[in-house]
Amino acid sequence: MRRKIIYPLLLSVLSFVMLFTAIFAWFTLQEQANVGFFQVSVEDYRLKVTFEVSKNREDYHEVENGLDLFENAVPSDTFAFRLKIENQGNTTVNVFARFPKIQSFTTDENFNLLDVFYIEDGIIYVDLEEYLLNPTDYRLSNLIDEYGGLTILDNQALNPGEQTVIIFVIIYDEETSDLGYQNGRIEINELRIYSQ
Repeated sequence: MRRKIIYPLLLSVLSFVMLFTAIFAWFTLQEQANVGFFQVSVEDYRLKVTFEVSKNREDYHEVENGLDLFENAVPSDTFAFRLKIENQGNTTVNVFARFPKIQSFTTDENFNLLDVFYIEDGIIYVDLEEYLLNPTDYRLSNLIDEYGGLTILDNQALNPGEQTVIIFVIIYDEETSDLGYQNGRIEINELRIYSQ
């Protein structure tokens, strides 16, 4: 008999508590939450990248498609590349620039266009400072790594508002006369810029 009285009484008390809680929440409901002022510092990473090419020492124009860079190239053609990276963020970043995959496609497997294209004097200029890639052979086939890529900038610190300019020249060897290289092409599918 006691149970018959205690359970309904207990449930009634809990119901009143929930009713008062809901009424209190309803009356204190506002459109705006009152939260104290707080400030969080968030670092902003923004890089502005411009990649340009000049064929045979003509004016530079922006590269839009890496597949067309060496289109209709003939021996002795020069391709001057200029990569500008500007730190538009609010913190110093370390920048890396890399072509992850440079490939040669020819009709004859015995010919590799990476053997007849080379970086002029094996030098890449970073802010007019020379960096020698390979002191003995500048051919692309000897400069690319085991993954088929080429790193052109490695761990360059850029302060906010600072810019770096990388310049290098790729030349199609003028002494290339073998017909096995005709109708071939070099593909550079992308340029990757990493920052940390």
